[in-house]
Amino acid sequence: MRITPALIICIGEAMLKRRVAMRLGSWASHACTIIPGLPQGSALSPVLFNVYTVGITSSQLEGPGRTLSFMDDGLAYRTGKDRQVIASSLQKELDRMGACCEANKGKIHLGKATVLW
Repeated sequence: MRITPALIICIGEAMLKRRVAMRLGSWASHACTIIPGLPQGSALSPVLFNVYTVGITSSQLEGPGRTLSFMDDGLAYRTGKDRQVIASSLQKELDRMGACCEANKGKIHLGKATVLW
C-alpha cells in the first residue's frame, strides 16, 4: 500500500503502549503501562478499519451495485429489476466477503446483519 515507515511507527506507538492512572477526586493510583490497542473514539479507528477491510471493498464483484465500508460497518447493495438475479448477485458478494473475513481471521456479525428490499 506504499505507506511510509514513519506513519507505521506512529500508528504502532498509538496502539501499543500507554501510561494510565485511575483518579477519584484528589486520589490517584500509581501510573502503569498498558497495551490496550486504540482508545474508544480514536481518530485512527476508522482509518485503520478501512485499511483492514480494503480487501472487501476493492475486489468487489462486477454488477449493478457496490460494496462499501464506513467507520465499523459494511454495506453491499445491488440494483435491478429481477429479484432472483439481485439475490443471487448479492449472495455471491456476501460469500466473497465472508471468505475474505475468514482469510483474515475476522467474521461478519450476523446479529447486526440486515437485509432490505
